[in-house]
Amino acid sequence: MARAQVWYDGNDMQIEMRSLRSSTMASGTFLQNSGGVTYALWSTSSTGTIANQIQTGSLSYTGSSGRYRVTVQSTEWNPTHGSVGMVIITVVHGSLNGEWRPTFRVDKRRSS
Repeated sequence: MARAQVWYDGNDMQIEMRSLRSSTMASGTFLQNSGGVTYALWSTSSTGTIANQIQTGSLSYTGSSGRYRVTVQSTEWNPTHGSVGMVIITVVHGSLNGEWRPTFRVDKRRSS
């Protein structure tokens, strides 16, 4: 099932990869403590202009079932409401290589 990807402006946001594993790993095992899980945050859904790359870094292993995460502080980027962006998550670990490009829409958090 598809899930909406939203970046809430003015909030700290997390980029996360869950249950990272390869198709050759035994059932129930995951890639643990890899230093090869990185990300690049883009303010557009295209990599056409390097000026649109906001930041890059590594996702840290959380110590749980192939889960890697980084928190982007709200002070590090102030996105424009209604714009779209993308995160490129890259895994390079031995023979395990992969890339994911989830896109998101920038919205305002509402509360009642």
